[in-house]
Amino acid sequence: MFTEKDVVVEGNLLRQTRADQFIFSDGSGEIMVELDDDIRLTTPIDQTTKVRLFGEFEGGSKPEIEVEHLVVM
Repeated sequence: MFTEKDVVVEGNLLRQTRADQFIFSDGSGEIMVELDDDIRLTTPIDQTTKVRLFGEFEGGSKPEIEVEHLVVM
């Protein structure tokens, strides 16, 4: 079943898989996140950089978070 839910999560972007996609972890698991086209990463980010993501969880066969806003902590 496909579900959508607004979420705010904190953790780390572990690795980049595409220009706008990353593997994110909050310490309890990993999920694919896709950054909105409006998001520009002006601060260097690596796997130790803590971030807060605001977006929409999209469930289904390949769950992911569509990120609408990103804050570097």
